Amino acid sequence: MRIAGKALLAALALAFSSCATKRTTAFITDPNDKKETALPWNEQQKWEREGEGAILNQQRR
Repeated sequence: MRIAGKALLAALALAFSSCATKRTTAFITDPNDKKETALPWNEQQKWEREGEGAILNQQRR
């Protein structure tokens, strides 16, 4: 009985550790896969640079 319990515990530990070490796979493989996004977070949009929105975004020193 003790051997079966230890074997079950070892099998569970092995199963959980093997799931944690596998790399997540995507549904579609992208050859140009990059870790950054395509959205330009550090650039202002057109509505922020021109028109009424530009007045609100001027830096005051």
